Amino acid sequence: MYADMECTDEEYTDVECTDKECTESTDKECTECTAMKCTECTAMKCTECTDVECTDKVCTECTDVKCTECTAMKCTECTDVECTDKVCTECTDVKCTECTDVKCTECTDKECTECTDVKCTECTDVKCTECTDKECTESTDVECTDKECTECADVECTECTDVECTDKECTECADVECTECTDVECTECTDKECTECTDVKCTECTDKECTECTDVKCTECTDVKCTECTDKECTECTDVKCTECTDKECTESTDVECTDKECTECADVECTECTDVECTDKECTECADVECTECTDVECTECTDKECTECTDVKCTECTDKECTECTDVKCTECTDKECTECADVECTDKECTECTDVKCTECTDKECTECTDVECTECTDEACTDKEARELEKLQD
Repeated sequence: MYADMECTDEEYTDVECTDKECTESTDKECTECTAMKCTECTAMKCTECTDVECTDKVCTECTDVKCTECTAMKCTECTDVECTDKVCTECTDVKCTECTDVKCTECTDKECTECTDVKCTECTDVKCTECTDKECTESTDVECTDKECTECADVECTECTDVECTDKECTECADVECTECTDVECTECTDKECTECTDVKCTECTDKECTECTDVKCTECTDVKCTECTDKECTECTDVKCTECTDKECTESTDVECTDKECTECADVECTECTDVECTDKECTECADVECTECTDVECTECTDKECTECTDVKCTECTDKECTECTDVKCTECTDKECTECADVECTDKECTECTDVKCTECTDKECTECTDVECTECTDEACTDKEARELEKLQD
């Protein structure tokens, strides 16, 4: 089931997770709702649907923002209109044989190679609301195809089929073997020899306008949505739309896209004023540094706490603590530990990594837990994980 990757645990909130009037984080004893569509609190022993990132590890109930029913770890029925068809009778866990997530562009099971909906016989597309069968010759949904697109969106398609998925010059399909980027939601190249950047959210950028990757070995920040410059000489990136970084001693905002027209302060660690219309609401007057008390970023609604020196990324709501040197990826909510300093495995099961290292995996898989339930899943599935969760719970309670 897809969930908002921005919502995290009890120490953090998010635009997606907080009510308009809610300005506090969700601490261990939180009794208030922290998601705009969430109606229950995210206390450690939550038992109601709240949010994937808002619930505690010991919560065994539904955790999706838009979810209307609870889905325990051993769910046997689809329960979310956003995730599955109303008459869906398949579950969304590891053993599920059908795709049930709106944003899932392909089946999540090795034996499932067709549609993304129980009633659909073919893979439709992220925003597609109609099925396209193998022999389709026309696009079937305004949301799925470009007005001028005449090719179908099936597995064997050879043309671009979605305005949101491809650029004007895109000539490749969005299937598993394609070598071009075709899907806004895709987070990596679709095959090992991929030579194009798959998406704005892709962690390795390789398209014409982006010549360097954004990973650990990258020497330049190349993504519009990248909030941390990766150049060794660049210590800060000003914000979501920022393309230039500001160093520690900057005294002026460096980019029109990065700062409010009336804002004259830089966006470095020492700033004391809001620096971007996109980053702060009208009543926000504090910066997002270590000791700030207000959130200044659209996608990061809480500043980092005193024990955390930086908020790693606009889309990474968990900052790296003193013992954690990097956040694994833009969408990763857990930082990597000393022995795991970068995203190590797309499948988030790197044996030598003790924390989650995959873009879409929000839970880590320890050495004894080698499976993640699903690309979108938030919990490990095998028994070894439950022991780890129990140990972590004990630590939290202590």
